[in-house]
Amino acid sequence: MGQFSMKITRSPGSVLGGNQQRDFMHEHGSALVSAAHLLGGSAARGRVLRFIEAVKESGRLTRAHRRELSYLHYQLSLENVGNPGSLEAALFAEIDLSSPEVEDICLLTYLLTELLERIAAPEAASDAATAAYLGDAV
Repeated sequence: MGQFSMKITRSPGSVLGGNQQRDFMHEHGSALVSAAHLLGGSAARGRVLRFIEAVKESGRLTRAHRRELSYLHYQLSLENVGNPGSLEAALFAEIDLSSPEVEDICLLTYLLTELLERIAAPEAASDAATAAYLGDAV
């Protein structure tokens, strides 16, 4: 298995702003591509590369972006490695759990979880405000 260097740093607030997913992909895209390839093979790698390009071209968060961010989280969270016979299980079995890539993948998963929570927070606040408004109106 080939070595790769992700060089990830946790910098709070670095992906805040107008297009959080674009900032996140700009900062961590290379590491995400490497992690996706390691955990999901060339198909996962290609999917992440296509997503990075789509995010570069878009000025807003789309439904497709949400789907791809969820897929990335699913992939990084090792959701399918317990499925015997799956590609993910086979690839995971080849990973040296003491390798630095494992720690990098854990950090990427954490950072992606934070991004997904930030993206969801305004929606939850908006839903709560709407519910409060409707509750007062009744």
